[in-house]
Amino acid sequence: MTLPNFLIIGAAKSGTSALYAYINQHPQVFMPEQKELRYFSSIDNPENQGPKVYKNPSIQSLEVYQEQFSRQTNELAIGEASPQYLYYPQTPKRIFDILPDIKIISILRNPVKRAYSSYLHAVRDWHETADNFQNAVQMENERITAGWPMLFHYVNAGFYYQQLIRYFDTFDKDQIRVIIYDDFIEKPDLVIRDLFKFLEIDPEFSPDMSSKPNVSGYPKNKFIDQIYKKLFKDYTLTHTLAKKILPGKKLKTWTKKIRNSNLHKIPLDQEMSGYLANQYKDEIMKLQDLLQRKLPNWLNPHN
Repeated sequence: MTLPNFLIIGAAKSGTSALYAYINQHPQVFMPEQKELRYFSSIDNPENQGPKVYKNPSIQSLEVYQEQFSRQTNELAIGEASPQYLYYPQTPKRIFDILPDIKIISILRNPVKRAYSSYLHAVRDWHETADNFQNAVQMENERITAGWPMLFHYVNAGFYYQQLIRYFDTFDKDQIRVIIYDDFIEKPDLVIRDLFKFLEIDPEFSPDMSSKPNVSGYPKNKFIDQIYKKLFKDYTLTHTLAKKILPGKKLKTWTKKIRNSNLHKIPLDQEMSGYLANQYKDEIMKLQDLLQRKLPNWLNPHN
């Protein structure tokens, strides 16, 4: 039975797509083409209310989950990336029951920035219905109760200590590697090399890290954005014709480039940033103790 020996568990909007892309380039690594299999988190959390944010359904059985790794040959590191695994409480025990010796990778980003990035992701993909970020945050608990996907759990998904401690209570700490997003941005080569050592594969391999997967932002031109929405999301006929002209991967790359060309960054306003930083202050202090490292930039609401 082929099953993974490492998992990237999140946090969402903290660089998991980049980690997946870079690690997957290593010749000693096998990862399924589909990111976010969500097998260990989806049993009690189908996330089937609200906007449909997932391109692929979650894996619901161990047999089907195992099939995702059937093309593995002689690779040493076999893994998958599902950011939901960090968030949902029952997941660590489910993983342990099947994969007690698994290696676990988590990457954490300043929770204020992570929350805003998650909102921008929802805006980019035409999922967010709130007029602005503040209104979306005010609607969050109601959406969670209604069963909306984790993407919309903007604030709640940033309470990393209470999420990560479940893994430290379940697995040996030597099985867990926690990366801070700031380190990944500043010294990506060192972070990736350390991960390769953690996975016990050749640390000298250098992946191409020039691309930045899963970029989010506000539309520069709302009229153009609505045209793109019609073309890329609403019109089934457009999708059918495009698929006949371009192969799946090329079509995906092409649509992303067109959509992303109309995006730009708008900083989070200071009042909202300060509000969120205050929400996370105690959580960050606990996380510092857990990880035995300081996170000073996370405690400054204007960083």
